[in-house]
Amino acid sequence: MLTIVEQYRAKQYPSVKIPDDVKLEIVKSCRQTPRNAKNLVRAFAYNPNWEVIKKFSDIIKDGLTSLDIKALQYLQTTGGAGASAIANHLRVKSRTYTYEIEPYLVFKDFIKIENKRILTSKGKEFLNGLA
Repeated sequence: MLTIVEQYRAKQYPSVKIPDDVKLEIVKSCRQTPRNAKNLVRAFAYNPNWEVIKKFSDIIKDGLTSLDIKALQYLQTTGGAGASAIANHLRVKSRTYTYEIEPYLVFKDFIKIENKRILTSKGKEFLNGLA
């Protein structure tokens, strides 16, 4: 992902220099999606204040947004729930939760899917680290 970020920056914005720490933040925050990484590079090219970009993109930590964190908190309080219940709690469509939010939470090993979605110990540690 770091290679994609650097190649895109060099090709599209050759005069813009991105500090190494910001490049690593972009890689952590892009949810392993090249399109998201390119969007963050583009945003940095127009506004070189990474904190403003994170706030505008609703990135809380390591690519997780407030919706992701709200889903994790919901699972922590309920002890587990189905996909449609989580989507209703987040006030998003079931498809949005199923295809955009849940896969990243599973990838990060914050939730596991059994009969219902359950918060893992890693997910609990992450939530405790935010407080």
